[in-house]
Amino acid sequence: MQTQLQTTFLKAYGDIMSTVQVRKSVLDNLMILVKDVPRVDPIVKELSQLLEGNKIEPDQKEQVSESLAFIIRTKGKAIQSATSQQIYGTLSQICQDPSSKNVNDRVVVNCATAIAYLSAISSDPAQMKALYGAFDDDG
Repeated sequence: MQTQLQTTFLKAYGDIMSTVQVRKSVLDNLMILVKDVPRVDPIVKELSQLLEGNKIEPDQKEQVSESLAFIIRTKGKAIQSATSQQIYGTLSQICQDPSSKNVNDRVVVNCATAIAYLSAISSDPAQMKALYGAFDDDG
């Protein structure tokens, strides 16, 4: 049942007929679902792919990136290391070159927030160094 709900919620993000209100409702319901799901890797992978690809419009990416940040904040410790690295790479690319991913400033802010949440729970010191180095004028 949870897998079906997850699929339905994530498809709603990509629906060209979905409004901001619908996508915000999806975010709220996805957060309720995530609390009861032991493995969030499939959800965060799919959200990351939506951000990286061109399947959805830039304004739709706002809610996708917000969802990703909230899920990482809520269940980040449940994300496997390999998935965490993959998501970190995608988020970093978006923050470094937003125009190539066709995203707006809100998406960049949400991605930076997600990186901060990921780095806070990361066991990889390279992620922490990359995070702080990205905002260091000398680095």
